[in-house]
Amino acid sequence: MSKLSFFEKIKDLYYIRRTMPEVITRRERIEGEEWFVVFDEPQQKLYKFKGNAGLIWQRLDGKSSVEMIVEDLCLHGLGDRETLIKDVSRFIARAGKKGLIKAAVKKFRKEDVPDYEDLVRRPTLP
Repeated sequence: MSKLSFFEKIKDLYYIRRTMPEVITRRERIEGEEWFVVFDEPQQKLYKFKGNAGLIWQRLDGKSSVEMIVEDLCLHGLGDRETLIKDVSRFIARAGKKGLIKAAVKKFRKEDVPDYEDLVRRPTLP
């Protein structure tokens, strides 16, 4: 049995960053670069994210899986897939340890959820 990488374990999860009033996020331009400035009120900590880290933070909205975030960064030419997998995985792990991620849920596509009527019609085992 092979051991799954951290990315393989989390790629289908949808992370949600904590928001106001606990965590305040501002988008600012500092010396010509776009930054996400994040203030964690309960911890009294300030974080600054730019580049890929800022884009990852922005996408942690509960609408994009970790895999979708990696794919989006690849499509925009922000790195090769293997490097981006490491970047996104590392960012998620660190944000989780710092308590900046509120929840993680797996979204199910409609076709993944069995139809109730179909379940009822299935024969039962003896």
